[in-house]
Amino acid sequence: MKAKEQWVNETLDSFEGLKRAAADPETFGLVMRQLQHAEQKRAPLSYGIFLRIAAGLALLITVNVISLVYYHQNDTLQNIQKSLDSEYFSYIDNLNP
Repeated sequence: MKAKEQWVNETLDSFEGLKRAAADPETFGLVMRQLQHAEQKRAPLSYGIFLRIAAGLALLITVNVISLVYYHQNDTLQNIQKSLDSEYFSYIDNLNP
């Protein structure tokens, strides 16, 4: 156990006299300016963007609903027309040889 403690003490002693690494002032200033510029450049989402997205979605949903209603009405009208045709003009089927 003494060898291990001695190794730990030697390792800790080797750190004495070390100084913290310092960056070049020009490089450090350049990095800091780029970071500040990136923070200023980033704009938060505004209320107007959400309003435009909501309006677009509302328009899309409205067009789809109108299309479905029109399709359903058109399909219903065709079914009514077919039933009326078969009821009132059933004699035409008998005329064909």
